[in-house]
Amino acid sequence: MNDVAWLLHSNGALDLKLCSDIPLTAKGIATCSTVFATGTQEPTSAASQSKALNMANKVTGEQPVNRRSLQIDHIITSKNSTGAVDGVNITYNDGANSVFLTQQCARVLVYPSEVVNSYKYEDIALLGAQFWLLVLSFMAIVFGSIPQILAVLSTRLLATAWSAYSIWFTIYHKDTFYRLVVAPGTSCAFNLFPTFFQIRIALGIADLVLNTTALAFTGYLGRHLIQVFGAFTFQRVGPPSHVVCIYRLFLALWVFLQLSVYFLITPIGLWITWLLNGSALGQITREATLYQALFIATVATLPLWVILGWHAVRREHKLLMVVFLLLCATYIACWLAMFRAHVYRWIFLQWTFFSCLTGVSFVVLIGTGVLGVLCWTKFGRGLGEFLRIEAALADADFSPALFSNKMEAGSEKQDLSRFSSMCSEPSSKITSRKDDSWDPFQVDQSPVIVISVQKDVSVLPR
Repeated sequence: MNDVAWLLHSNGALDLKLCSDIPLTAKGIATCSTVFATGTQEPTSAASQSKALNMANKVTGEQPVNRRSLQIDHIITSKNSTGAVDGVNITYNDGANSVFLTQQCARVLVYPSEVVNSYKYEDIALLGAQFWLLVLSFMAIVFGSIPQILAVLSTRLLATAWSAYSIWFTIYHKDTFYRLVVAPGTSCAFNLFPTFFQIRIALGIADLVLNTTALAFTGYLGRHLIQVFGAFTFQRVGPPSHVVCIYRLFLALWVFLQLSVYFLITPIGLWITWLLNGSALGQITREATLYQALFIATVATLPLWVILGWHAVRREHKLLMVVFLLLCATYIACWLAMFRAHVYRWIFLQWTFFSCLTGVSFVVLIGTGVLGVLCWTKFGRGLGEFLRIEAALADADFSPALFSNKMEAGSEKQDLSRFSSMCSEPSSKITSRKDDSWDPFQVDQSPVIVISVQKDVSVLPR
């Protein structure tokens, strides 16, 4: 069945339509026909739903259905006098019960089928986010990386917000399913989802509790780790204030690049999966091959783009930064152009989880581009030299504590400040190496790092 479900709300009433084209234009709306419409009524409570089900069971002579899922034994088509199929007889509970579902009921079930499929894809995406967070957390601890910690905190915050929202949204779908499928007087009048929503709401509450706990724990631990990592980084080389500001821009850019890995791949992956996984939208669209090519190109170039941005800022390489910004602009332009496609725009409007991820991905892309430009304007102001020195000292396990017994604190701060100001000058050329005279077998002595700072002096003509 290549029909697209379109559910309309009007003053508490539901109007379910099936369309053979995307109902975003007058031509598409003309292909729609109403399958089932409810009267104007308020959302029903769980108690009233249970009472209505019991009344329906008494009328039909069926026993109340108590099961985790519908265990179907046999499905037999029913034909009318002309030989056309007008419904199916379903036998369940080991043959103890049966129900007849009309063709109209089957058409109504197109909408619940789309919703349940969206739940499946959402769960897969959220499960993937947990593995991604695990990798980021491991990298943050091993490498002492502040951007990874901030990326984990940001994702945890968004996951917690979605967990809270999804509980309400699941309750909304539960009431909608009841009014379209389960309630007496509907075309099905049969509960095909006996405990689906009860289990999902319970799991949603548990997920919210776990996400809230993880957010609080990550926030507390992340705050202390950021203080420790940040202090240790600046204690190795005491940079001047303007270099610290530029360094923070670099950290912010790296945070956005970390976030782009998940928030760019996931929505386009959901889009392609929904489009090509046997849905009616995949049958309607004519540009499926083009969409696949755009998806493959984005996934293939994304790792290169992330590495490119990292190296461009650390090495203050203008050509790499130009390529990085061009790729960023290309991503934004291509995926903005997707909104011209009716299929893409329809999924964005109908699927809340997809639209939220897509919105976050555009924020991340635009933020990355803006931060990239800001970092570009700061090239040649000391950040590259600071990062090179900091990396050299980190590789040598250098710590300022090595000087505690050999110089006074005031002298140490004065020398570090003077050294940092020299390093921050654009004309300075910096090299670092270990002292060749150092004996690695002398465990009571720390390695000596020799850092040379050479300034280019131009001689004015007399």
